[in-house]
Amino acid sequence: IDDLCNTEYNWGVPGGVPSNVAVAHKVGFNTTYYANNDVGIVFGTEDYVLAVMTESGNAQTAQQIIGEVSKMVYDYVESNYA
Repeated sequence: IDDLCNTEYNWGVPGGVPSNVAVAHKVGFNTTYYANNDVGIVFGTEDYVLAVMTESGNAQTAQQIIGEVSKMVYDYVESNYA
């Protein structure tokens, strides 16, 4: 888990949560199918798992979308389960 909390790629799920919240995650991408994905465990007030898969012609846009989805889920969990 510690290794997955300190990955080379910090876009995706970690991008949608505050920097003081630990996230163990693994990104994946496939340039042939324009797919960018991230799955992670968010160690917030209530821990949860989030997996987001995208298919887009633009990697930067896909990575931004994953971060936005992550923020929406984080905000929902914090406001309803904290």
